[in-house]
Amino acid sequence: MADFLQETFGVATAGVKWDNGQYKFWQSTDPNVVLFCPSAATLAKDSNGRYQALVSVRNGQVGSTGGAGGTDKITGGSAVVTFTTAIQFNQQEFERIQEQWRAEYVGKGGTSKNPRFVALALQKGIARPSIPAEDGAIDPKHDVANIGSAGGSTTYLINLTEVGAQVWADGVKNKLGVPGGIQQEFQYLQYVPPTGATVTLRGRRAFQHLSASLKASYNGFFYGGSAQIDAAWEKMTREGAIEIVYDGTPDPELAKLRDEMVKNFSTQAQKQWFDLLFQPKPDVKPAQAGNSGGLFGGANFALKWRKEEEAIDLSLKIQFRGWTYMPLRLDVPFTELSKLDPSYVREVQLQRQAQAIVKVEPALMEDEDLLQTAAISWSASEGKSPEAPVFGEGGGMQTYIITSPKPNDVKVTYQGKIVYRKPRWPIIELKTTTRTIRDGGSQILINPGQWIGLSRIFMFVREGNKVLSPLKWNEEDSLVVNVSYKGPHLRSPIKASAQMTPIEPLSFYYPLDPNGGAGQATLSAFGVIGEKMVRAKEQPLNTNEEAIAILVDQNGIQIVSEQSVMEESDELAQSLRESMLNAMITTVDVPAESIPETENYQEPEVGNGNGNGSKEVAGTLIAVEYSSANGPALWIDSRGDRKRVRLHTIQEADPFDDETRKQVRVRLDDSGEYAESILVELPR
Repeated sequence: MADFLQETFGVATAGVKWDNGQYKFWQSTDPNVVLFCPSAATLAKDSNGRYQALVSVRNGQVGSTGGAGGTDKITGGSAVVTFTTAIQFNQQEFERIQEQWRAEYVGKGGTSKNPRFVALALQKGIARPSIPAEDGAIDPKHDVANIGSAGGSTTYLINLTEVGAQVWADGVKNKLGVPGGIQQEFQYLQYVPPTGATVTLRGRRAFQHLSASLKASYNGFFYGGSAQIDAAWEKMTREGAIEIVYDGTPDPELAKLRDEMVKNFSTQAQKQWFDLLFQPKPDVKPAQAGNSGGLFGGANFALKWRKEEEAIDLSLKIQFRGWTYMPLRLDVPFTELSKLDPSYVREVQLQRQAQAIVKVEPALMEDEDLLQTAAISWSASEGKSPEAPVFGEGGGMQTYIITSPKPNDVKVTYQGKIVYRKPRWPIIELKTTTRTIRDGGSQILINPGQWIGLSRIFMFVREGNKVLSPLKWNEEDSLVVNVSYKGPHLRSPIKASAQMTPIEPLSFYYPLDPNGGAGQATLSAFGVIGEKMVRAKEQPLNTNEEAIAILVDQNGIQIVSEQSVMEESDELAQSLRESMLNAMITTVDVPAESIPETENYQEPEVGNGNGNGSKEVAGTLIAVEYSSANGPALWIDSRGDRKRVRLHTIQEADPFDDETRKQVRVRLDDSGEYAESILVELPR
């Protein structure tokens, strides 16, 4: 198998699971492979072993009159901190620690005689930083964001107030840490037998549990960190505040895994309801200047219900169809900064100096760092001589001080070359960029990982118009998948070939053009199925799509992308959709008694988007379409009838491109095809 097309190990439905404090472990679908990941993110280090963090305190002169001397005081500041979820072992350390893990594995009931430990592939990460409002704010460019795959590092820029600068400087100098933290949530693949259930949250009972488990704030909210919320959620599941009712009669095999399935359903429900129940950025009572203790430690979230009377029941229907993405949190409190010492605090004279940072992130794909070197050529228009830092595997950070009477007007220019650890990948050249410090030129953050494309390939076995379970794959059959990627930045296409089965998906990744050049990926497949040679000719793949399906039987091979349009009457299309869905979530059902009555309410006319005079389409948003040929559009389920509403620009579609099924009302223009206005109905 080529080194950039590799198997992905998924978590088994049930098996060995444990947490030794530093790492979490799961049994994979391969009985001889145990998957692991760190229990939490940690402060990242550079190649010299120094933490990648810096607190800058701005000192200004106040009270001067007519040139007379004034008083120096802290007027604010900023902090740059980098956290990583990377597994940082050399080969000797990894061999040593595996012996310890094997002993733990046997003690937990593991059955493999010589298990192999492989890093769990975590992806689709989301980070939610939180600090007390009085201390400052996360820079918008580094706030709640998608952070991709685990194993990389994430940098945060915090703009500190006068109080915040004192709190952070004190917390670092005295090794106390600072208030706040980051909630990181990733997703991992787990095989779950096909099953479904309805999850119901009993609002009043849930409020009683949460108000007793979380901390009460001065302004009437109930607060807690992720660990507190998770513990309370697990207790609510055990004691019936969260009810799980299976659809139909459970399969006898599923009955053996009942406890595991209850946990899976409860975890998925918590993920879907989190933003509905909790505020991601609570406004807690501020810490006092000079005291870094704060009110609570870590990233805290507030329950939106302040009183039991505000609590309502919530209902959610969840179905699992084979491979499922499950959520996992690797939170990190800012108490991690207690590892720092006074050398990480820098005093900056506001009138004369500005700090510049060149930061290069690692380029991780699965559990491998693809970055070899990153060479950056950096210069300022005044106040600092040119620099040419070179970063190796794992990236790093360099800081510089620019001295100028007007540092905000200084122009910073940089360009760079990225070399990946793949012999057939080209040197990626970054175009020359110039910005003033006022416009962010002092913060040069380069993430080579964002120029690595990923397509995940899934294989499904077909029997007539049904998609079978992956476990029904005939081991005597074989299938070979060929992939290729070409672009204006590549001298020759990158190609790979590998055998695959429905049990383990394949991951194909390739270098993108950082300067915006369009590339083209293709896929073909052939093999022997039921003693008959079958093949699928080479066809292009949309690199904006992550999931690709290969459908096989004795009659041939069909390659289906996630954006493929299929007729609703096609049984095979419906079966494949259900198999491709990781977890099918319906909309939240709010009890009728919690909906206030409205006099003289009339159901608005529902348009059909065909220009026949109808003015409105109302229903559940089920898909967002991006098409270069037909333009962007929203797909809306209106009382069982699916309707396509066209949009004028892609920017209009972007706010709706998430995992939430929104209730929308779309008013159409005079043509009856395009959206004139979109109303999103919030849950009551």
